[in-house]
Amino acid sequence: MILLAPLATLPLVSCAKSEAQCASDTNVALQVLGSGGPFPGLEAWLTSLLDSDAGAYGYLSGFLDGTGGRPMLVAKEIASGPSVTVYKDADMVIDVMHVPHGIVPAVAFKESQ
Repeated sequence: MILLAPLATLPLVSCAKSEAQCASDTNVALQVLGSGGPFPGLEAWLTSLLDSDAGAYGYLSGFLDGTGGRPMLVAKEIASGPSVTVYKDADMVIDVMHVPHGIVPAVAFKESQ
């Protein structure tokens, strides 16, 4: 599951939500966290999927720029190194870190209190 965080308020939203629920507030940009590396980075990967002309799911291209009643996805690539805190409130902390996955870059999320 990819986690998405609105840039302003940072409550977490899951991709498991229906498209209609995710698109219900189109004024919210959703941050997508992932890794870069020897493969195309997260932003290039999203473009390869969602580009209106050449993307595998071009009909969903509004997610790249926030048009068509869709929230805009903003890619954030997590740099190699120690874990990074991506969300923190009084009840929860979420860190992201790179994890071994063969030659393919990958990240893991750790929730703590």
